[in-house]
Amino acid sequence: MGAVALMTLSAVSAAEAKIRACSSRLPSDVREAVRDLNYCMTNNVCTGLNATIFTNSPKRLPSIGHNQQYYEGRVGEDRSGGPGKRRLVYLVQGTAKSADAVVLERYFTADHYETFCELP
Repeated sequence: MGAVALMTLSAVSAAEAKIRACSSRLPSDVREAVRDLNYCMTNNVCTGLNATIFTNSPKRLPSIGHNQQYYEGRVGEDRSGGPGKRRLVYLVQGTAKSADAVVLERYFTADHYETFCELP
């Protein structure tokens, strides 16, 4: 029974863990992708971003509220030209990719959703 309680406590702690702030020294391609995805989420001009719904299935980010959705976008490519591991994830209130969208939170992952940092 002690193992079950420990597993439950660990799962709750991981889901409620505070996500650290990203370094102010993000690579230039990440800063560029942040700018582009900000524009995409509020103007529906998403050329080359592959902005899609992010389900947060590993539950590493906070739960979403009413009329909110996570979206993800790729950051650059890997050495072979594939999508790589780096992603931006945005929490959007309202209709994403439209003028009524409001970006509530922005996150960056360099390791394909294993860890996140919060963007300013």
